[in-house]
Amino acid sequence: MQQMVSITNFILKNLAPKSMLRTGLYSTFTIFLIACSSTVHKPIEQQITHNQSRDYRVQYIQNYIDSMADSLIVNDHYDRIKRGRIAVGSIGLIDTLKLSEDKTHPLDILGLTLQDGLMSSFLNRGYKIVEYHRSRSIIIRNNQDLMITREIKHLKQDQDIAYFLTGTIAYQENGASVNLRIIDLENDQISAATTKFIPMNVFWNSRQVTNYNGMLYRNSANK
Repeated sequence: MQQMVSITNFILKNLAPKSMLRTGLYSTFTIFLIACSSTVHKPIEQQITHNQSRDYRVQYIQNYIDSMADSLIVNDHYDRIKRGRIAVGSIGLIDTLKLSEDKTHPLDILGLTLQDGLMSSFLNRGYKIVEYHRSRSIIIRNNQDLMITREIKHLKQDQDIAYFLTGTIAYQENGASVNLRIIDLENDQISAATTKFIPMNVFWNSRQVTNYNGMLYRNSANK
């Protein structure tokens, strides 16, 4: 704004007709230019605020994920889990143990975010994470080259996985309760578990969802 006022003064002193300076048009012209500058910059400021809010939520939810990762490994005093290879599975809804078909639902997006975030957290802590979706060879198609797939026929048969990290999400008022556990595949015992409540505004804009009869719905107007 200060820069715009300086430009305005330059225009009025050097380019504006002297008749304008002798009349009330001077003040009117100044107000007009300043108003134009505010109008031009307002959408950009709004966009910056929106992006900052989105980036803030991404970082904030990763803090929750890192906290849960620390809770899972706090009792791994002898690095027993750390010596094994870990696969991070889906974090599904507690009533179905899987994600719904609506991939835009807030809880589904939270589940996917948790899965990817946990992989990063455990890798950063020195644990061995297995990408069990890797195919036996590169899959070449018309518009993409892949080595990550969900087609069983392309997957490696022997994955050499010692532990499986999975969990569930349960909707609670104003947020979600996340339960995570690490399963020892040799004896099916749970080697570690943790539960954490994540507030709604951490993983979703609260103005875009509606709570109805204990269920969470995304507002269609915000799609």
